[in-house]
Amino acid sequence: MPSLPRDTRSFSSQAVKFIEYDSSFSEEEKKHEKALKEACNLNDAACKLKLKDYKQAEKLCTKVLELESTNVKDLYRRAQAYMELPDSDLAEFDLKKALPITGK
Repeated sequence: MPSLPRDTRSFSSQAVKFIEYDSSFSEEEKKHEKALKEACNLNDAACKLKLKDYKQAEKLCTKVLELESTNVKDLYRRAQAYMELPDSDLAEFDLKKALPITGK
């Protein structure tokens, strides 16, 4: 698999850092901060999974779950990382947590 350019791999983490440290955001923009952080970290975690950096993917997913514990997409991605680490018990826990949220 071809590797991604360095700047592509770190874009999401740079965006999160920018959001956290830039004080020029208006109050209206700050309201969207949580959703933007979640999206950036979720995208970064997906990239880490593709690059087989499972430990970093798990860490990023955990950051998202600290913001929103019922994020199904994130629970699934973290379960993928746990399966590769391997930690099947934690993967199973995340998948079981996601099931009632999806209603299936």
